[in-house]
Amino acid sequence: IVEENIILEIVKPGSNQQVRKGEVGEVVITKLNNPYPMIRLATGDLSAIIDEPRPCGRTNIRIKGWMGRAEQSTKVKGIFVTPEQINKLTNTYKEIIKARLVIESKDFLDDPVLVCEVKDINKTNEEEIKNFFKNQFKLNTRISLVEIGEIVNDGKVIEDKRIKK
Repeated sequence: IVEENIILEIVKPGSNQQVRKGEVGEVVITKLNNPYPMIRLATGDLSAIIDEPRPCGRTNIRIKGWMGRAEQSTKVKGIFVTPEQINKLTNTYKEIIKARLVIESKDFLDDPVLVCEVKDINKTNEEEIKNFFKNQFKLNTRISLVEIGEIVNDGKVIEDKRIKK
């Protein structure tokens, strides 16, 4: 349970966009009533708001607890990629509800695929999204369009599945 004197937000990693209750995102806190005030401090931790009655009767919001780290920047094909870049894509193309860059290895080379949850797969231009990503961030990636709800609600914007040695 969050203290009553703390303002808590859960935002999409790499952005200021608040997520819906129950969705995983980065914890951002504001606390004004102490000698060292914190205003919109991004903690770097992932969590989600629990929208259920509190068993003890307290009325402030509750979070699930620590669910991982929000820092997901990584290097792909020699280029650094950040959650902010993926969010720029979703802000540019309103038909994209959620996006995740999944990086795997294929024949010892990085094999990125940009998975996009879209409103209507038939009306979304895959090639245009691919070109935008390549022109903006200098990274050539495959695009996979999926139905709403297919990207797991775990707060990840960049998922690195490469085998670490």
